[in-house]
Amino acid sequence: MSAIRLSSVNFLPFSAGKMPDKFQIYISSSPAGFMRDKLSFRDKKRLYKFPNLAQNPDFIHSRAIIIKNRLTRKKYCISHKDGVAVILRAKGKFGIDIEALRIRKFERLAELCFNQTEREILSNSDNKMLCFYQIYTLKEAIIKASNDTLWNMKNFGINRGLNLCDKFGKRYKFNTFKFDNFLISAVY
Repeated sequence: MSAIRLSSVNFLPFSAGKMPDKFQIYISSSPAGFMRDKLSFRDKKRLYKFPNLAQNPDFIHSRAIIIKNRLTRKKYCISHKDGVAVILRAKGKFGIDIEALRIRKFERLAELCFNQTEREILSNSDNKMLCFYQIYTLKEAIIKASNDTLWNMKNFGINRGLNLCDKFGKRYKFNTFKFDNFLISAVY
């Protein structure tokens, strides 16, 4: 797998952090390297329970990254969408999310999962699609970093002081990257 240089992008009215050098992001849309016998015990159990995962490109591509880069005993976070898998490997609390850029009814979706500050940022944005997906991927990444659930999505995200926080007020730094037709956000 060759290295891909990702450039950080930001569509929000406040600045992102500088991603720590020890963070590693892996991206793949290829099953190369996937071998059932190299899966972790946990993934083998998952395949036994849900055999259809063996045909799922998201599962196969993310596990190919894990196997090829020998990440089986290291701390990492996985996200995948439409056959593209992304894995963030780091120390501390961190999370990552990837979403395919698609035109949607952003204001209606924002009503369901964005807080008031985030809805205001979206409504004032010149690029609704990129702003929506940046906020959404940041929220999902924080949920992963804090081991919470999507049910609390409105409680995570950008607060009135324009800080990116979990539901307890813990602040996170972030980076967002554009990769082909996807937006990837990492929080730490």
